[in-house]
Amino acid sequence: MIKLIINEFLKLRIIKIVYILFLLFITIFIIVYINRDSKDIFYTSIHLIPFLGLFLAILFGGIISNEYNAGTMRIYLTKPVKRYKVYLSKLIMMFMTTIIILLSIIIFYFIIFLLLKINILKINHIDKLLLCSIPLFFISVLILSISTITKSTSMSVGISLFLLLFSNIISQIFFGIKLTFIEYTFLPYLDFTIFEYIQDIKSMNIELGINLSINKGIVILIVYSILIFVISCYKFINTDINN
Repeated sequence: MIKLIINEFLKLRIIKIVYILFLLFITIFIIVYINRDSKDIFYTSIHLIPFLGLFLAILFGGIISNEYNAGTMRIYLTKPVKRYKVYLSKLIMMFMTTIIILLSIIIFYFIIFLLLKINILKINHIDKLLLCSIPLFFISVLILSISTITKSTSMSVGISLFLLLFSNIISQIFFGIKLTFIEYTFLPYLDFTIFEYIQDIKSMNIELGINLSINKGIVILIVYSILIFVISCYKFINTDINN
């Protein structure tokens, strides 16, 4: 399994992650420099989370489809490797990449604070950053499944970006017409930062007749992650690689 994970990183090409980390560093530096006099500078890191979802969609949108298109998936026919391990290794690699990016963000803030001679004690919302990052792991599962089902990089990236950009709008439309069953889907929980934007979640829940919360969102994302993974993994295992 470890060799499979390493192989997935090699296929991803580390340079892509380096580009993303460099872009994040520049972005964070600009944000911190502009807000260096603010009492709550690190809080701005939470607003980067939705953009990380978009990065993941672009970075991993073709993780399965590209192999089908290039014909490299046929290599697994000549090796005694179980397909579910191949699929799981791809997901683990995506999770590890997400963790690396999140840890890098925290490290970047420390480095930039030192460079700009800002009190490091202002980095005091790491728990919120990690909490709001939970949907990123579900997004990884979702991207992998879409790439598996569509076998098309463009469709995979397009569908992923559509869901990430418009999930909140779609949820609000459904809530607006009293179709509250949408709260039991993953759509309202693809972006936990909305719970930071909305000052009074309880009042909103009462007004709309729903019950949105981070704790509920975590449970729903876990359930959907397992369900989507099982379905897409089954699809991957039973797909004819020769096609």
